[in-house]
Amino acid sequence: MQFISLGRTERERQYWDVYNKKDFWKGKDSERIHLYTKEIEQYLNAKREQYYIFSICIKKSMIKENAEDEFQPNSNALYKTYLLTDGEWIIADSFNVKKHSQRDSRLFNKYYKEKKKHKR
Repeated sequence: MQFISLGRTERERQYWDVYNKKDFWKGKDSERIHLYTKEIEQYLNAKREQYYIFSICIKKSMIKENAEDEFQPNSNALYKTYLLTDGEWIIADSFNVKKHSQRDSRLFNKYYKEKKKHKR
Protein backbone atom coordinates (compact mmCIF):
# COMPACT_ATOMS: atom_id res chain seq x y z
CA MET A 1 0.00 0.00 0.00
CA GLN A 2 1.21 3.45 -0.87
CA PHE A 3 -0.09 6.75 0.45
CA ILE A 4 -0.07 9.94 -1.60
CA SER A 5 -1.03 13.38 -0.44
CA LEU A 6 -2.00 15.94 -3.03
CA GLY A 7 -2.42 19.61 -2.23
CA ARG A 8 -5.82 20.99 -3.14
CA THR A 9 -4.22 24.26 -4.29
CA GLU A 10 -1.29 25.03 -6.56
CA ARG A 11 0.40 26.74 -3.59
CA GLU A 12 0.30 23.55 -1.51
CA ARG A 13 1.57 21.45 -4.44
CA GLN A 14 4.47 23.87 -5.01
CA TYR A 15 5.38 23.75 -1.31
CA TRP A 16 6.60 20.14 -1.76
CA ASP A 17 8.32 20.52 -5.13
CA VAL A 18 11.92 19.35 -4.64
CA TYR A 19 13.12 22.03 -7.08
CA ASN A 20 11.46 24.74 -4.96
CA LYS A 21 14.22 25.62 -2.52
CA LYS A 22 12.17 28.39 -0.86
CA ASP A 23 9.65 26.22 0.98
CA PHE A 24 9.87 22.73 2.50
CA TRP A 25 13.09 21.66 0.78
CA LYS A 26 15.03 24.81 1.70
CA GLY A 27 18.31 23.56 3.17
CA LYS A 28 17.20 19.91 2.97
CA ASP A 29 18.46 16.95 0.94
CA SER A 30 15.56 15.61 -1.15
CA GLU A 31 17.48 12.37 -1.70
CA ARG A 32 17.23 11.61 2.04
CA ILE A 33 13.51 12.05 2.56
CA HIS A 34 13.50 9.55 5.44
CA LEU A 35 15.20 12.20 7.60
CA TYR A 36 12.10 14.39 7.35
CA THR A 37 9.21 11.93 7.69
CA LYS A 38 8.17 13.15 11.14
CA GLU A 39 8.24 16.79 10.01
CA ILE A 40 6.22 15.94 6.88
CA GLU A 41 3.68 13.97 8.92
CA GLN A 42 3.23 16.84 11.39
CA TYR A 43 2.76 19.36 8.58
CA LEU A 44 0.18 17.22 6.78
CA ASN A 45 -1.72 16.52 9.99
CA ALA A 46 -1.86 20.23 10.80
CA LYS A 47 -3.09 21.13 7.31
CA ARG A 48 -5.12 18.01 6.55
CA GLU A 49 -8.05 19.95 5.08
CA GLN A 50 -5.78 21.38 2.38
CA TYR A 51 -4.92 17.93 0.97
CA TYR A 52 -6.43 14.95 -0.73
CA ILE A 53 -5.05 11.79 0.88
CA PHE A 54 -4.99 8.75 -1.41
CA SER A 55 -4.10 5.13 -0.81
CA ILE A 56 -3.13 2.91 -3.71
CA CYS A 57 -3.39 -0.86 -3.28
CA ILE A 58 -2.83 -3.95 -5.35
CA LYS A 59 -3.98 -7.49 -4.51
CA LYS A 60 -1.16 -9.87 -3.64
CA SER A 61 -2.58 -12.38 -6.13
CA MET A 62 -1.83 -9.90 -8.94
CA ILE A 63 1.92 -9.75 -8.34
CA LYS A 64 4.95 -11.99 -8.65
CA GLU A 65 7.79 -11.45 -6.23
CA ASN A 66 11.17 -11.16 -7.99
CA ALA A 67 13.44 -10.57 -5.05
CA GLU A 68 13.30 -9.22 -1.54
CA ASP A 69 11.32 -5.93 -1.64
CA GLU A 70 10.69 -6.14 -5.39
CA PHE A 71 7.70 -7.36 -7.37
CA GLN A 72 6.42 -7.57 -10.92
CA PRO A 73 2.68 -7.00 -11.48
CA ASN A 74 0.74 -9.32 -13.76
CA SER A 75 -0.23 -7.83 -17.12
CA ASN A 76 -3.86 -7.49 -15.99
CA ALA A 77 -3.07 -6.16 -12.50
CA LEU A 78 -5.17 -3.27 -11.22
CA TYR A 79 -4.37 -0.62 -8.67
CA LYS A 80 -7.34 0.31 -6.49
CA THR A 81 -7.25 3.94 -5.44
CA TYR A 82 -8.98 5.10 -2.26
CA LEU A 83 -9.57 8.65 -1.01
CA LEU A 84 -9.77 9.51 2.67
CA THR A 85 -13.15 11.26 3.00
CA ASP A 86 -14.62 12.29 6.35
CA GLY A 87 -12.41 9.75 8.15
CA GLU A 88 -13.33 6.84 5.85
CA TRP A 89 -11.57 5.29 2.85
CA ILE A 90 -13.84 5.60 -0.21
CA ILE A 91 -12.93 3.82 -3.44
CA ALA A 92 -12.03 6.50 -5.96
CA ASP A 93 -10.82 4.62 -9.00
CA SER A 94 -8.99 1.59 -10.34
CA PHE A 95 -6.57 1.46 -13.22
CA ASN A 96 -4.31 -0.97 -15.01
CA VAL A 97 -0.81 -0.99 -13.54
CA LYS A 98 0.89 -1.30 -16.92
CA LYS A 99 -0.95 1.68 -18.45
CA HIS A 100 -0.52 4.31 -15.69
CA SER A 101 2.30 5.47 -13.47
CA GLN A 102 1.34 5.19 -9.78
CA ARG A 103 3.38 8.31 -9.01
CA ASP A 104 1.74 10.54 -11.58
CA SER A 105 -0.18 13.14 -9.57
CA ARG A 106 -1.63 14.51 -12.82
CA LEU A 107 -3.86 11.44 -12.87
CA PHE A 108 -5.32 12.36 -9.48
CA ASN A 109 -5.73 16.02 -10.40
CA LYS A 110 -7.58 15.03 -13.56
CA TYR A 111 -9.77 12.59 -11.68
CA TYR A 112 -10.89 15.15 -9.10
CA LYS A 113 -11.48 17.91 -11.63
CA GLU A 114 -13.83 15.50 -13.42
CA LYS A 115 -15.58 14.56 -10.16
CA LYS A 116 -16.14 18.22 -9.27
CA LYS A 117 -17.70 18.89 -12.69
CA HIS A 118 -20.20 16.05 -12.23
CA LYS A 119 -21.21 17.16 -8.71
CA ARG A 120 -22.41 20.59 -9.90
